[in-house]
Parts: sequence; structure tokens; C-alpha cells
Amino acid sequence: MKYEYCKTDFIYETSRGDSSVQSGSVFDSTLQNTWKAALERGVFRYALNIQHSKILEGKFSFVAQLNTDRALKRRAPEEITSLTQPFDHDRFNFTKIDETEILFELRRKCDTSTNRHCVIINESPLEFGHCLLLPSRLNCLPQIATQHSLQLAIEIMLLSSNPAFRVGFNSLCGYASVNHLHYHGYYLNYSMLLEHISVQHLSGPCFILVNYPAKGFVFQLPSDKCPETLARDVFKLTNFLVCNNVAHNIYITRGTDFSSSHTNSKICNTVRVYVWARKSSSGAKQNDAFNPAICELIGHLSVKTEAAYWSLTEEQVVEMLSDVCEGPFGQVTDSVKELFED
Repeated sequence: MKYEYCKTDFIYETSRGDSSVQSGSVFDSTLQNTWKAALERGVFRYALNIQHSKILEGKFSFVAQLNTDRALKRRAPEEITSLTQPFDHDRFNFTKIDETEILFELRRKCDTSTNRHCVIINESPLEFGHCLLLPSRLNCLPQIATQHSLQLAIEIMLLSSNPAFRVGFNSLCGYASVNHLHYHGYYLNYSMLLEHISVQHLSGPCFILVNYPAKGFVFQLPSDKCPETLARDVFKLTNFLVCNNVAHNIYITRGTDFSSSHTNSKICNTVRVYVWARKSSSGAKQNDAFNPAICELIGHLSVKTEAAYWSLTEEQVVEMLSDVCEGPFGQVTDSVKELFED
């Protein structure tokens, strides 16, 4: 199955309103219907079963969900030792998946290249619609964000009219589990703080997230609403981090414009892209509650055990996120500022 699109399909403003997580655009319907069909066929390692969900008490509104199946039944992550580890054809990669795992191919109508972009299931889902975007799947690219793949990830965000849809990326040594270029996408039907939190200008198109435990860098869709411009700016930063051997995570979400005075507005009038420089996960101690990858950095905590779920507090999460990001953020901020002053 192919899903073809062009710029006229992009949706630049959405509203939370009273919409259900299972609603939205033609893209949303395509993703949700093919995902549910795969679930009914038993393609996943387990049927999604979030036993409990809650918002942790405190000012950050972290969402905790108990998902023991993901902790127990997911494929063992690949051992990652370097941010620039080469692609290995002998290890598991997305050319080895069963065809039943492919939901659809994604193609721009004006694209004359032979690149084949795929959207496939995440066989160990953590939320409804959990899928993987595989840019140029058969090119066997390592898990390093490219400008082209960032643009593709931003474009699928613009194809969805459902503000519950999220896109994320874990670098190597940033809890990526497979060294084959991929982005996560899924629906999380909670209003998250990072959709409207205030940010501070750093330089050029780059802003910083400071009033949050995980300090990081932020970009938004520019005034010309061009995904290519946004992708170019984000890539400038991620390429700098790769060149300096700094692990990182990327989050793409609907949200309010940085200049908006209505921080709690239900209107989402831009796309925000967050980039966190973070401590390497290579050799990191495993946490009983959760591992701080992209979902946890945004405040969505997929908790491994029932004991950890019931005892988890905002203070514990704040401590973990601060530990992961504060040092690397401080080390690179001056250089990032200079990077965007050019």
C-alpha cells in the first residue's frame, strides 16, 4: 500500500478541542486503520495493554503509564558503543522484517527519486498507533539523523491533524535500540507541557528550554511554514552534536508559537522541534522504573514494573532528567550559540 502526498496536504493549525485520539486527517486514518488491522492479525509481540495511567503530582504534569509487556517481551536492544557505529548487515535491521509489519510506503508526489520510505509497526508498542518511520529503508543508513529524514519526519507531523500525534528520534548512545535509520511515531492523548512551555532565544532560529528538568534546544516552523527550512536548522545542530560525539534525542510535536501569550491555548499553530544533548546511554546503569530515552524526556514515562509505577514521584523524574541533560547542555550551549550566529 502506498500513501502519496504533496504540500497542499499539509495542515498548519490544529485544535485539541474534544477530538478523540482515533480521529484526524486522511494520513491519521491510514495510519490508524492499517495499525489496527496489523494488531488484529497478531503481527505484534503483544497486544497493547497499558495497565494503569496517571499524571504525577507536581508542576510538570508528567504522564506515567504501566506497560510491563514492553519491558518483558520486546526484542533485546542492539549493543551500541559509538555514536557513529557503522550499519551492520549481519545484525538485526529493518530489511529483515516480515512484509506483514509494513503498514504503507510513504512518497511525495513530486519526488522522482527511487527512495522507498516505509511506515511499519513497532512490534513492541508503548501507545496507540506506535509505528516507525523508515526513511530510504533499503539504503541501509545508520541511526544518524539526516536533513532529508528530518524533513520527512516534520512532514508527517504536518500530514496529521491530530495534536496527540508525536514523533521522536533516539541517537546511537541515546537509547536507540537498532542501528538503522528510524523515527518513532505514536498517539498520546494528553496535553503535554512542551506543547506550550515558554522558551528563551539563544541565537538565529535556535531557542533554549530552561524552565524544565531536561534543558535543551528548541526550534519552530518558520514564518514561511517551510518544513525544509526547519529541517535544515535542526540538522545544523544535530550534525554538530554528531561531529562532537554528543548523544542526543529529538522530539517533534504540535504546539503554540513561541511568541504566543496564550500558553494554555488549545490551538496548536506551529510545529516545535526539541533537541536534547545528553549523557551517553552506552554502559548506563539500568533504572528499575524507566530508561531516559525520547519518550521519558518529553514527560511520557513508560514504567517497567508495578512497584516502580506506584512509588514513582515527580522528584525522582526531575532528578533523572536533570542528571541526563544538564551537563551536556552546559558544555555545548556556547558553541551552539556561535553556530547559529553565522
